[in-house]
Amino acid sequence: MNCDYCGKPTEFREIRVMDTKTGFNVCVNDKCFGEPTKTPDISNTGLSGRLLDETMDDWTHDPNTKPLFVKYEDWKCNIHDYIKKGKSLLISGHYGTGKTKVATTLFKKAVSEGIPAYYINSADLKMNMKLWQSDAQEHKKGVNRLKSTTLLFWDDLGQSTLPEWHSEIYYQILNHRLNNYKSTFFTTHYNQEELAKIIGGECVSRIVEMCEGGIIKVNTKTDYRSKSL
Repeated sequence: MNCDYCGKPTEFREIRVMDTKTGFNVCVNDKCFGEPTKTPDISNTGLSGRLLDETMDDWTHDPNTKPLFVKYEDWKCNIHDYIKKGKSLLISGHYGTGKTKVATTLFKKAVSEGIPAYYINSADLKMNMKLWQSDAQEHKKGVNRLKSTTLLFWDDLGQSTLPEWHSEIYYQILNHRLNNYKSTFFTTHYNQEELAKIIGGECVSRIVEMCEGGIIKVNTKTDYRSKSL
């Protein structure tokens, strides 16, 4: 079977769901991400405002943030390969420690290389889900975009406790992305135990599995944003 988008051959990738074996075809072309080739357009990714100008040029090197910077360098050099394999990142720590800076810079690099990507902040997602209650079509469209985009950047995960039906949507999105090898960047102020109380243990379990080898805890409370005050 050949890829519908680039015409290259595909190979079958087997996965196990509970006791059932299933799978899907994956394109062998490293440059193909399941969408027609097109000029990268950052304006359609959800990223806006100050984040569009974010770079690592003003990064403050500090022993406490070194593991995060090392992970950034690794991803910067291997982003195509990692996203093709469905690898993900979970960056946790105090506010102002560079979590969003690193994830945004990598996100922009992915977009510049033609990888389909989408950004969402948890506060905006919560507001969107309230609007979706009265519009089934927008609900379906919004959830499907978060499920299917090749790279999702989920910023400030766990910002507030969720109503039960919101947690169900989180679960649907995360479960789909895990089972279909979809890369996701998560940033959060919380540790795993705290996140479980906010979004549910089932969601956190899937995030941990998605981010195997890519979980970074920033061990400092120094806020780089306030250093100049």
